[in-house]
Amino acid sequence: MSNHENGHARPTYFTIKDKEILWFIPLSSKVEKYIDHVHVLENGAPAKVIDSICDEIFNNFLQMLKLKKKGLNFFFTDIDKIKQ
Repeated sequence: MSNHENGHARPTYFTIKDKEILWFIPLSSKVEKYIDHVHVLENGAPAKVIDSICDEIFNNFLQMLKLKKKGLNFFFTDIDKIKQ
């Protein structure tokens, strides 16, 4: 996804591996999303989300999965179909 400043790209997805599923969680909701390339730093290393934000996203994701099992669905996509 590119941002609107000089056509630069930025990291926009947080990924979580769950068995054989790789979940992509968007970090922005302001523009249409697509996977284009890995955002890298000047030294060529992939850009990473800071640990505190990683923890928050991961914990929220786990909470949403627990709520889904209890019948409260806050996902925009059909994750049951994805899991199948």
